[in-house]
Amino acid sequence: MDPAVADRLGPAVQLAETRAFFAPRAETWEQRFPDDDPAYAAAVAELGLRRRQTALDAGCGTGRHGHAALALADGRRLREDDLLAPDPLRRLLQWTGWWLARHDDGPDRFLAVAERVSPWP
Repeated sequence: MDPAVADRLGPAVQLAETRAFFAPRAETWEQRFPDDDPAYAAAVAELGLRRRQTALDAGCGTGRHGHAALALADGRRLREDDLLAPDPLRRLLQWTGWWLARHDDGPDRFLAVAERVSPWP
């Protein structure tokens, strides 16, 4: 969706359109791409999670392409103010009690690793 149009429609319409687009695709994803499982397992292993740690997949999509590649496929260049760019993501995480420990927007993946600044009560 064109960013100018999305701004005029507001978040409720954007959310509804996003759900309408992705819900049917999500239902059959594992059947359509069964060979992705080893890549997902490798990505989780690379995180090095220890017992009692939590990983959050926050709207990252499938990880099949880097974020910049997705932005280009969408017909736009990745902007510095994009939510997944390092500075906006760092600010967002800080507001919610997280610290951006690693940001990797390579040609074949997007990975952001965050750690809690303090444990939840």
